[in-house]
Amino acid sequence: MKTMIVSILLAVAALAVPGCVSSGSSGSMSEPAEIKEVKCSGKQNCDAKWDQALAWVQRNAGTQLRIANDHVIATDTPRNNAEPTVTVTKVLISGDAYRFDLDVNCANLFGCMVTWRRLTTSFNQELGAQ
Repeated sequence: MKTMIVSILLAVAALAVPGCVSSGSSGSMSEPAEIKEVKCSGKQNCDAKWDQALAWVQRNAGTQLRIANDHVIATDTPRNNAEPTVTVTKVLISGDAYRFDLDVNCANLFGCMVTWRRLTTSFNQELGAQ
């Protein structure tokens, strides 16, 4: 009997863990992802796109900014587990060319209030991903 209870508890715990490290897809993991990248080159172009990325995060993230510098934009810990945290990282490709990586997460087993796909699509459209 004791072994059965332990087995059940382990099974429940194993099911709960993926929700804690979820990409906040809220069902979009089963949908094929269209891979697009936001890129820039040259100081003027990259500065303008980075400003756009900052404005996008401020409008679309559910929480306040925690970090906003020349290479990382990140929101604070959400008030509840269904709110997404958003991080944008500027990654050097070569020379003066960069790629902006968007990371959207939430700690809710059932997904974020706003889906990962919707936020990613909005970010890519606004910043002209290709």
